[in-house]
Amino acid sequence: MRNKIATMSLALVLTVSPASAQLGSGIVFDPTNYKNAVLRYLQLQQQLRELQQTYSLYMQQYQFLQGQARQLQGMIGRYRAQFAQWQNLTAGNTLGNTSWWVSGINSGDYGMAKQGYGQINMPLGNPAGVNPYDS
Repeated sequence: MRNKIATMSLALVLTVSPASAQLGSGIVFDPTNYKNAVLRYLQLQQQLRELQQTYSLYMQQYQFLQGQARQLQGMIGRYRAQFAQWQNLTAGNTLGNTSWWVSGINSGDYGMAKQGYGQINMPLGNPAGVNPYDS
């Protein structure tokens, strides 16, 4: 009898498999871990949308700056000006006091222009009998 019990115990020990938390296909399902994984996935999707918006904004700024740089290349031609062809000043000399001034202006001679200006605009003097130092 002892032999039988020993044989049965040995058969029972050999046929028993270790216990596991796996389902029938060998996959362990943890609902808390699954919930956290779904939350991380949703956060990653939000980050991806934000990165796409940031990329779009930076591309717009880059294209704008490229356009500005292209415009700078033609600035010399844009602001180049031809020398103005000045014409000489003409004025009538009805009272005989503008010819010196007009000649000085047209020739660029400062002394002649100053003398002509002095003929046109006489300096103001003190009125007769008035002393500017009297208060």
